[in-house]
Amino acid sequence: MVVLISDLFEGGMPEIMYTHFQALNDSGVRVVALLALGQEGAEEYDKTAAQRLHQMNIPAFACGLEQFPEMMSLALAGEDVFTWWRYQSSSTGAV
Repeated sequence: MVVLISDLFEGGMPEIMYTHFQALNDSGVRVVALLALGQEGAEEYDKTAAQRLHQMNIPAFACGLEQFPEMMSLALAGEDVFTWWRYQSSSTGAV
């Protein structure tokens, strides 16, 4: 499992980043991108890159400390993090 903690603002060539993620995904490595939260807790990340990871079936989202343990537990167990996050977002009103 790889947990990337990042804002996804790639300073170089993003296609290289996507190629590496796809290779990890294709080899069976579970990848989760935990996106950056700013000083006030607001999400601060490259939304285009996050959408691209979602299209690659790689969960990419920001979550607070209160959600992190449950998210990691699910990810480590190989559970469906996408469904969990959609439920969390809909129940809290987050996007």
